Amino acid sequence: MAARMAKLATQHWKYLKPIWGVEIPFEQPGAIWIAENNDGKAAKTWIALEQAMQNESIDFTMISHKDVLELSQQAVRTGPDEIYYYEPEVLQLDSPQILNAMQTAVKKNHIDVFRALSGI
Repeated sequence: MAARMAKLATQHWKYLKPIWGVEIPFEQPGAIWIAENNDGKAAKTWIALEQAMQNESIDFTMISHKDVLELSQQAVRTGPDEIYYYEPEVLQLDSPQILNAMQTAVKKNHIDVFRALSGI
């Protein structure tokens, strides 16, 4: 369920202009997931996660130590007891840019915003 929601959220952030009339700038660096695999049990869990993600049409695949070094421009040290997965669709958003876009969308679309009173 969480993966499904994350996928939908990513698509909404990427294609917000037709809905709100504004774009939110983003970068798409992807994410490298790192898991310990000392006893081999973690590998089974991560393989199951990979399958579940792929069943939701989410690109999430195991990558090699060499791939990690290449993708991270050698910023991540790899270990022999670790396994790695890459999720290329992960976005990076900047909070001030999101706030600015939302405020612009509110004005542009003539939306009245009310502040809820606490304690009610």
